[in-house]
Amino acid sequence: MDIQDLIKKYEELEVRVSQLEFREELLRVDTNVNGILLDYNVSREQYAKIMDIMDEMRNKLNKSEAILNHNFEKMITDIFGGEHKAFNRSMPIEYHFCESLAKAFMDDGRWEEVFPALYGDMKKYQYLKEKNND
Repeated sequence: MDIQDLIKKYEELEVRVSQLEFREELLRVDTNVNGILLDYNVSREQYAKIMDIMDEMRNKLNKSEAILNHNFEKMITDIFGGEHKAFNRSMPIEYHFCESLAKAFMDDGRWEEVFPALYGDMKKYQYLKEKNND
């Protein structure tokens, strides 16, 4: 093994240790979002980008701008770039992930207004509109 191989191996190990440390932090606090992040093996850097997108969605809503679920889903999936290797299995990052994640944030009391704006018109989430009308 030459020095370049050792450097490459060191860098790979550094990434893996960082990911394990992040996963350990997620395990310490049981939230809906953390469960999804763990299931999909999301990295700290990817999570930071997701939170930036959630902030962007909130800011648009605060400015009375429309937000669309397909735009949101594209922004989220672009973070991962195609097929994503989830923890111990291959799980694609696609619209189900995006929808579940936005709902998990709402259920955890974070960016609560974003999920209904993105998905509240879907038949399966009509209860959200009924709940808000009470």
